[in-house]
Amino acid sequence: MHRLFRSIPVFLLLATQTAPAFDCQILKAFPAEIDRPGKYCLDQSHELALGGGDAAILILANDVELDLRGHTLRNPAFEGGSCNAEWLGEPSIGVHVFEARNVLVHNGALRCFDTGVQLSQSRCGDCNQGNQVRNMRIHQSAYAGIFAEGDFGVYADNHIVDTGAREDRDGRGLYVGGEGNTIRNNDVQLVRNAGAGIATGNGNNNLVVENRVQNARIGFYLYLGSEVRYRDNLTAAVQQAYAGTATDLGNND
Repeated sequence: MHRLFRSIPVFLLLATQTAPAFDCQILKAFPAEIDRPGKYCLDQSHELALGGGDAAILILANDVELDLRGHTLRNPAFEGGSCNAEWLGEPSIGVHVFEARNVLVHNGALRCFDTGVQLSQSRCGDCNQGNQVRNMRIHQSAYAGIFAEGDFGVYADNHIVDTGAREDRDGRGLYVGGEGNTIRNNDVQLVRNAGAGIATGNGNNNLVVENRVQNARIGFYLYLGSEVRYRDNLTAAVQQAYAGTATDLGNND
């Protein structure tokens, strides 16, 4: 057995160790539409030029995992880092989940979209259930970093920077409308104009725990729902830290 191991060429061992292993369907062309369950991913970052109303990735199926694998989807931007101002007139979405259940979006970055991640529903009030958005870096969204409609979802460990550049509506770092959702351990920094860092609406029994908001007019805007509770959240450089009708469970600053 020892002799057999020694007979394997060194270059073959190295190739085996370093070859990328993908257990997912790789998305390479955008806009992309996912209409079947499964695991999907990126194998590189992409520069996009989406038209008004387009989504870089549209998810229409239940039971989907979208793993960006640390890569970035970016709409037009200048070399200096700022977004091309023309995109403000043509709202676009980075990842759009429409009327689907058990969808996980995680592990990547989105830049220069009107909304980074959007979960929406129109035909019914409970189509979106059990979805998650985790570990996303969402920068320079004109309206919202994450805008979610649905029940029993989890929105955790996201970093959202610089939202609310549009002048026709108040921006949101992270907004969740629906029942039984958890918003935990998110960082929202710099919400422009009259926007709010983290907001909830039209839902009951939501938990808002261990989040941080900096540089916003309103830190946490928790309204239009019963038994919405918040605890262990921090704010800095906000005009109003907490607004709405939620129950303060303590240790909020």
